[in-house]
Amino acid sequence: MEDLDDSAKASLGHSSGALARSALRSATRRNKHGASASVLIYNGATPLEVRLEEDEEDIDLTEYLLQGSVLDSSKDVLIHRLRGLADNVDEQVETFQDRERVLTLGPVSGQTLTLYVRQAMDVRPGMDQSDTPWTMRYIGQPELGDKSRPTVLRNSIDVGCTPNVLEFLSEMGFKQDYEFMCKGLMFRKGRMKILVYKVYKNKTADNWEPLSMSHVVELSVLAPQGHDAVAEDVRNFAEQLKPLVQLEKTDYRRL
Repeated sequence: MEDLDDSAKASLGHSSGALARSALRSATRRNKHGASASVLIYNGATPLEVRLEEDEEDIDLTEYLLQGSVLDSSKDVLIHRLRGLADNVDEQVETFQDRERVLTLGPVSGQTLTLYVRQAMDVRPGMDQSDTPWTMRYIGQPELGDKSRPTVLRNSIDVGCTPNVLEFLSEMGFKQDYEFMCKGLMFRKGRMKILVYKVYKNKTADNWEPLSMSHVVELSVLAPQGHDAVAEDVRNFAEQLKPLVQLEKTDYRRL
C-alpha cells in the first residue's frame, strides 16, 4: 500500500480544509487508475466542471445548515407541508438512496482527516448498478458562532469520482471507520435544499435496519464564503416548518 508522500504529510500541519483540498487535487491527477485532472464540483444538483491547475485558486464553498428530526409517525404531515412550500410542487418529489462510507487518515501531526464517500444505490431505469454516481465529500469543522448567527457554518467540498475511489483512497492510507445508508426525499426552494431521510445501519452483509424511529431533516445552502445573508433565508424557511419540526444549530461537540 502506498502512503502519502512527505509533502502531503507536511500539509497536515495546516488546516484540515487545506489538506482536504490537497487530497482531492491529488485524487484528480493522472495516476495508475486513469483519473484525469478534471473534477466535478457539485453546487446543489448542478455539476460545474473545474480544471484544477497548479496555479489556480482553490474554490471554497460554505454550507449554511440547520438540522432536526421528526418521528416516523409525523413524517407524512411534514412532507405535505414541504410540498406546499417547495419549488416545482407539481412535479414528482426527488428520491435518493445513498450508501455512505466514512474514511479517516491519521492522526498525523495531531490532526485526522475525514472523507465521506457516497454511492447512489437507487438505480434509474436503463442504468446498471456500476453506472450509479459516486461522490467524495469533505466537511470542515462546524462553526456555531453566537446566538445571533442563524445557522451552522462549515466548509464543504464535493467531488464527483469514479467507482474505484475506495481503492484509490486505500492506497493513500485511508481506512474505513463506519458506513450507513440514507433513504429519503429531497425538496428545493430557490438555492435551499431540504432533505428528509431515514438512516440505516449495516447489521450484516446487505442487511440494513433502521437506526431509530425517526427521520433526519436537513435544511442547507451552499454558497461562496462571505455570503452570510443566505443564512437568514435558511432561518426564515425553518420558521415556516414549525411546529412540525424544530430545525436548529447542532453542537457536534455534545454528541
